Amino acid sequence: MGVKWYGTQYEKMARKAVFKGLQSAGLLLHKISRKKASIAAPRAKKLTVGLVEENGKVSKKAKTTTVIKSASRPDESPFRRTGVGQKNIIYGHDSSLEQVRVGYGRLARYMIFHELGIHYPHAGFQQRPTIIPAMEDNWSILMQVVATRSQKEAAKLKQQQRKR
Repeated sequence: MGVKWYGTQYEKMARKAVFKGLQSAGLLLHKISRKKASIAAPRAKKLTVGLVEENGKVSKKAKTTTVIKSASRPDESPFRRTGVGQKNIIYGHDSSLEQVRVGYGRLARYMIFHELGIHYPHAGFQQRPTIIPAMEDNWSILMQVVATRSQKEAAKLKQQQRKR
């Protein structure tokens, strides 16, 4: 009389369940990161620089320039100006490698420099991370999502296994 070994089957089921949990957590991190990157830049003000005559009129030699208020602080996510950075925070998963990724798309490569505080040849980027703080601030919630979704998925897979 032999012993039937179901360890390999249960390991596959457990891996599949945990991966589903990671996918849910990755989607949540994606959503949180996009929300964090959605803070609009303060409105620009038009500033007139030049000579002002006594009657209050500005001379024709005056120049009007647009002044943007201060940028976000180094510890804050960069302010949204065009929305390219926010729209290019992307989510992806690879079932074969059992990996979930949240990062920046090709159109927003500059956001990686903000995230890590890298000095680029023509511009020094101060560290203004978005995804890393979103993950750190919500770590317990993300782990709870992984655990809850994994348990639900494992229960569902177990029921399917029993029906066979």
